[in-house]
Amino acid sequence: MKVLLIIKDKNKEALEVSLRIKENLKEFGIDYFEYFLSSEEDKFSGYDLAITLGGDGTIIRACKMVKVPILGINVGGRGILAEIKPKDFSEALKRIVKGEFFVEKRMMLEVDVKGKIYPPVLNEVLFIKAEPLYTPLFKVTLPLGDEISSKMDGLMVSTPTGSTGHSYSLGGPIAQEDLELFIVNFIAPLNRLPPLILPPNPITLSSTHPSFLVLDGQNYEKLESEERVKVKKSNSYAEFLRLDKKSLRQIRKLGF
Repeated sequence: MKVLLIIKDKNKEALEVSLRIKENLKEFGIDYFEYFLSSEEDKFSGYDLAITLGGDGTIIRACKMVKVPILGINVGGRGILAEIKPKDFSEALKRIVKGEFFVEKRMMLEVDVKGKIYPPVLNEVLFIKAEPLYTPLFKVTLPLGDEISSKMDGLMVSTPTGSTGHSYSLGGPIAQEDLELFIVNFIAPLNRLPPLILPPNPITLSSTHPSFLVLDGQNYEKLESEERVKVKKSNSYAEFLRLDKKSLRQIRKLGF
């Protein structure tokens, strides 16, 4: 087994935990490569497993870097996406070596603006006005040409994984994580619009004024008025190494 160890950069706790993790890996004769996550995201191949040391943000970034199962070790906040805490790694590694685990796949989004394809999105696509002094007309165009439009501050398209994040804060529903669907939230519309649950067919977003496109809360770009943002289900899936089968895993992490 070959492991990519992804460590949140400039995080003292993550660095300290990594020392114990590396000792455990050495005990089992497992080869590993240590990577400190900075502002850039490299692509990696040739590994069997990625282990992240950080919070959910570290895991989200890892999903863009590797196409192998990710074991999230929570060194940070709630750790909604993480599987274990640092103290549990030694026992978890014994089970992994024995093959006592399964891989959970999560749907991601593909975003296309004028032919530019962005890295896969795990949680949500935020399309929000760039200036506070006006209220643009935002529009969602569905596959058969039907349109939903209103003056508002912005739109958010979330995956089931993202349903416990910003989407939930906007009043959106929580979806079971292994479903494949879009959750569309309308941000401060002049005419009240409830959140929509849609099948994962391609949709297009647009605005009459310049707006920011924000992907997973980590990358953003300013778009001009009437630029079309095409959102569809990605062909890539996020893969997480899980030790135990649990339903509604993320809801339980929120304390429900």
